[in-house]
Amino acid sequence: MATIREALALALDHHLAGRVVEADTLYGRILEVDPENADALHLHGVLCAQTGRLTDAAALLRLAVRHGPAAPDHHVNLANALRALGRTAEAIDAYQGALALAPQRVDAGFGLAACLDAVGRREESAVAYRALLAHASTHAEAWNNLGLVLRALGRASEAVEPLTEAVRLTPLDARTQTNLAMTLDRVGDAERAMAGFARALALDPAFASVLTGLARCRLRVGETAAAERLKSWSLRLRPDSPDLHAALARLRADRPVLADAHVRRLLALTPADAEAWNARGLLARRIGRSRDARDAFHRAVVLHPDLGGGRINLALALRDLGQPEQAMVEARVAAALAPDSAAVLNNLALVCESLDQPGDAAALMARALRLTPLDADGWAYRGAMLRRAGRISAGLDACNRALALDPALVGGLVNRAVVRQDLGDLDTAIADNRRAVAAAPDRADLHSNLLLSLQYSPKVTAAALLAEHRLWDDRHGRPRAPRAGWRHPNAPDPERRLRVGYVSADFGYHPIGYFLAPLLPAHDRAAVEIFCYNAKPREDGMTRRLIAGADRWRSIHGLDDAAAAALIAADGIDILVDLAGHTANNRLPLFARKPAPVQATWAGYVGTTGLSAMDALIACPRQMPPGSDASVVERVVRLPDDYVCVLPREDAPAVGPLPSEGSGPVTFGCFNNRTKLSEPTLALWVRLLNRLPTARLLLKTHQFDDAGVRTKLLAAIVGLGGDPTRVELSGAARHADLPGWYNRIDVALDPFPYSGGLTTLEALWMGVPVVTLGGGDRFCARHSVAHLTAAGLPELIAANADAYLDIAAGLTQDRAALAALRAGLRGRMAASALCDGPRFAHHLEAAYRDLWRAWVESTPS
Repeated sequence: MATIREALALALDHHLAGRVVEADTLYGRILEVDPENADALHLHGVLCAQTGRLTDAAALLRLAVRHGPAAPDHHVNLANALRALGRTAEAIDAYQGALALAPQRVDAGFGLAACLDAVGRREESAVAYRALLAHASTHAEAWNNLGLVLRALGRASEAVEPLTEAVRLTPLDARTQTNLAMTLDRVGDAERAMAGFARALALDPAFASVLTGLARCRLRVGETAAAERLKSWSLRLRPDSPDLHAALARLRADRPVLADAHVRRLLALTPADAEAWNARGLLARRIGRSRDARDAFHRAVVLHPDLGGGRINLALALRDLGQPEQAMVEARVAAALAPDSAAVLNNLALVCESLDQPGDAAALMARALRLTPLDADGWAYRGAMLRRAGRISAGLDACNRALALDPALVGGLVNRAVVRQDLGDLDTAIADNRRAVAAAPDRADLHSNLLLSLQYSPKVTAAALLAEHRLWDDRHGRPRAPRAGWRHPNAPDPERRLRVGYVSADFGYHPIGYFLAPLLPAHDRAAVEIFCYNAKPREDGMTRRLIAGADRWRSIHGLDDAAAAALIAADGIDILVDLAGHTANNRLPLFARKPAPVQATWAGYVGTTGLSAMDALIACPRQMPPGSDASVVERVVRLPDDYVCVLPREDAPAVGPLPSEGSGPVTFGCFNNRTKLSEPTLALWVRLLNRLPTARLLLKTHQFDDAGVRTKLLAAIVGLGGDPTRVELSGAARHADLPGWYNRIDVALDPFPYSGGLTTLEALWMGVPVVTLGGGDRFCARHSVAHLTAAGLPELIAANADAYLDIAAGLTQDRAALAALRAGLRGRMAASALCDGPRFAHHLEAAYRDLWRAWVESTPS
């Protein structure tokens, strides 16, 4: 029999999936058994409110407050229900209850201010809006409403400043432009008012109040004919015409906030219009409001079950929310309704991708492209899916087809760049990334792709890397910075408990997951409170482990940067830690907004972010040796041991015997990805094989599943004077099987200039020594140097290429010593700082404390 907790979790699953009847029934049954269960009362009340049963919602939510008085959500949702019922005075009390528990709760502060205004308590409303804006300074609607309240109080001159701020935050909103213009008109500033009305009219030609206001201003400056014409247009407008609102929504699709206003009005006029709900969902999805999009699409398909477009759009919204299984159900229904629709097949492919089924996605795209062979975007996407399915050469062909149709297609350039990296064509990959950045200079993610690709190239200097990263900040970081003079409200107490937030889309089976797993539970809860902001759409076993190690787990998947920054600020984070840098799905534009007073980058990238809003780069003396600080924009914080600790692979098999035990041929190996195998690296390895005529080289990575990648790699070996018959290339292995492959190699070889990270640590855990080249000119060149030093193996670090060969060859000369090293490496690593989570947490917290004290000292009293 399920426990109450299990039943509540199931009810919540029904609720979130839109299965209203099932959720409603199960919440009711839970409350029959446990009528004082605050969580069940709250969630049932929320469901009632969402389904229009506001009286029931208010009753349930009031009970939730009674039995769970310490939960701000209970008070806020009660207030929302009471406000919707028109019981504004009671709503005010409920909002005040929420704010007593969570003074910086934005929705509670806004609701309170709005309710005070609604009941005519405008002085108090103005005070409430100012209190909200003290900690939510980018809340455009609050600035707008404060201005309107002040204007209603007869303080129009004072209203100009907040309305000006509202316009700055929402420059494409005709309503705020009009409010400011009307206020300027009221204080007698006709010229500025007319300019404001003109901007509003340009944004929304059918905004009747704009036309009227502009006409009034034109009259004041003597332009009688123009004023008369504007008044005439205003009179001819049909403010309640569904057709007009639908047409304007279509015309303004490139301005989704404005278009959404028209769709909302259209739905008020025609609430049973499934197409209108579908349009509402499209607009919400376009501006990143994934939950609103899901709800709108769900309403559309309830009204019109055979609406194929609504079904596939609902599938995509569910995919955006990290619910790919439910998305697949809807996508298959859509495909059944429209089996020959290329758009539906394309979107079904997107859902397959989210379920990690790239081969199926590629096959669906092949079907779609037979219907629309000139779809350049479709070819580019098929190329990406073929590449993910291991068919890299075919992926290149598809990307080339896309770019033949549209040479400036950003998706084609980006996807071809990744394919070319897999093939070892790094120079052409970088060229494609540069073309993509030039074609879409406002896309921060494309610029990040370029920066990451540059890290692999031995031709790019450290100075050039720094300059490129600074350019990213100039384009995408500094423009998002808070306004001058803005200050964080965090209490500047140098010794108080700190709130530390980690931000990542890689909280799972990823190097970040293995680095965090020993750290999170080891944090000293008396010193720090740990928040994790998860941008990963789906959980895995490692995700669940990390959730257990955090104090607070927040999902920011589907939240835009402004919303995520507001959440972080509302949580009162003191130190925000980036775990991605310029890798895929990073949130650096969020960090550019500076939602926390101290921001640091750690573990997820390979050097400077270039971001002026990033205060610190956490490293160690090996990753960032003395004298290297000028290569980064952040303050360098050096931990005493390694810059990471690691959870060793718990599923790793026992360390096997030396493969070359006795006098057998030695096998060298490298399991790093193909992109790291630079030409200088391959040239050095060819010299090693030529020095040891019986030795072999095993290279293993997922790219070698593709015959074209294998052929190019072996051709490169031949071109460098090597024997391809002594090189074995092996493709992908299941995650659980990969460690066992280390039992096939005697010595691991580290590539350069981009060194192995987690790969080196896994090799050591499997008893395989790793030979690395020290003294690299960039952060990513020194990963293995740091790991080997922390493991007590500095003798495996070569000062130059000749020393690299001597160390690698020397290890094979004494098989007994190599076997003994192999047998003891796991224990040696386990006893080292590499695997000591508490020690690492202590050092990292000391670094956080130093950064915090520095911020406190710099903060004006």
